[in-house]
Amino acid sequence: MANYYIFYFVLYFILMWFIWAYTHEGFMKVYPILINLVIEKDYEFIVSHITDKKTTIVYQKRILNSLLIMLVYTGFNINTYTFNTFFVSVFIGLIVYKSQYSLNKMTFNSKLKEAGKVFPLYLNNLSILVQDNPIPIAILKSTENAPVIFKKDLEILVKEIHEGEKKGVTPYVDFARKFDKVDGIYRTMRTLHNISITSNNREVMITSLSKIANEKISMARKLKLDGTLDKQSLFPWIGFLWISIVLIALFLVVDYGM
Repeated sequence: MANYYIFYFVLYFILMWFIWAYTHEGFMKVYPILINLVIEKDYEFIVSHITDKKTTIVYQKRILNSLLIMLVYTGFNINTYTFNTFFVSVFIGLIVYKSQYSLNKMTFNSKLKEAGKVFPLYLNNLSILVQDNPIPIAILKSTENAPVIFKKDLEILVKEIHEGEKKGVTPYVDFARKFDKVDGIYRTMRTLHNISITSNNREVMITSLSKIANEKISMARKLKLDGTLDKQSLFPWIGFLWISIVLIALFLVVDYGM
């Protein structure tokens, strides 16, 4: 048992050394390997959109939390420590490790959902800016009123358009792909690209963008109204349920003299 316990702590401190004593340059060399082995493909993207902390710091904390849970479990079973205990502790550590990713993804999806709610208003503001500015300038100016989760990527989009390394509609589609759960974002980005390359029917394209914005605003208002009506429709049922509970209570306390 003692040998197993020593092995466990040696493994623990090796991992701790890797997390805290490893140089940033050294970490960046093995980072691609870690990505392929244990880090989810979208982990860095998700973390960068839910916190201002560096991804490496957040990941270090994620590993540390998993190791601490493993250590706590081992401490509670120190008197009966076996290989089975070790495997169970590793299993628990993996659950904690993956659950932290799941929580991060839930946070990201929550922020994305909020962004989807205000997207129609942002799009309306963008359609106004497009009328008097080139597309890259309009996008850059729109970041001030953009959903927080969009801001960094809108700046990246403008940079990619200016640098020209990504040709045609590619930078626009890449942006849309990052937030593909936002309804209408692909259509919006393609319309922006069409406006940027159009000279003869630019006004038609701008009108099309404004139409998309109006459609989104109307749909958002309709959904909000439907939600309000659904809540109001519950009021009679709540009242009926309350009266039913009162009547049942009265029947239960009435003495029928039997």
